[in-house]
Amino acid sequence: MLEKERFKRAIEEYEERSDPHRIGTMNERMLHAVIKSCIADSDDELEVKIGGKNIADVLKENTAYEIQTESLFPVKKKLDFYFSNTDHNVNVVFPVPREKYVCWADPESGELSKKNRSPKKRTLIDYADTLIFLTDYIGDERLTLTVLYISECEYRNLDGKRSKDKKRGSTRIERVPIELLFVEEYKTKDDYRFLLPRESRFTAKTYAKDKKLTSGRKVACAIKMMLNLGMIRICGKEGRCILYETI
Repeated sequence: MLEKERFKRAIEEYEERSDPHRIGTMNERMLHAVIKSCIADSDDELEVKIGGKNIADVLKENTAYEIQTESLFPVKKKLDFYFSNTDHNVNVVFPVPREKYVCWADPESGELSKKNRSPKKRTLIDYADTLIFLTDYIGDERLTLTVLYISECEYRNLDGKRSKDKKRGSTRIERVPIELLFVEEYKTKDDYRFLLPRESRFTAKTYAKDKKLTSGRKVACAIKMMLNLGMIRICGKEGRCILYETI
């Protein structure tokens, strides 16, 4: 569906028609626009109304493409609509910053700092707290989740009020894509077995350690997904902790 060169051209075309000094001021965010441009072969496939008020980002043949650059929560309502009222296949496209740089902007002068590279290499498990919104339809042959692992630069205002350096609690201005690194597709329930830990029995605490998750919410969501998908079951307790085992 997406090729590196096509992704690169879409970035270049976006930059040609946009003012580089007005980051984040367009009605449509750059990352969303670039991905949409990569998927569609013509303008006729963009922003297509399907039944009432529902609008697909891209409609190609019988597949509706829904691009979500932040939370997957908004797409749940759309999936409910598609699967209840149409025969369309649905491809949810979700970009993950495998390589990430951060650039800080002075909110008064607009001056930008040098790009700093984040040491973290994100994978889909880091988004368990939003991935959970797809659970009801995972395994349905009409649903595909396409994950775009990208290199991006995130521009943020130095306006945070939770730390002296004004970085904590700061406002994101824009996510600027740099390069498409690779693509992964998830269709069947087996494709989501990346959620499973290495050990066959585990608690929430050992799961967090195994997956290197520091967010209790992400751990809880991952475990709930595995339970709902029939990958694990409760098998007892270990002290005060619920003990799970893989099936």
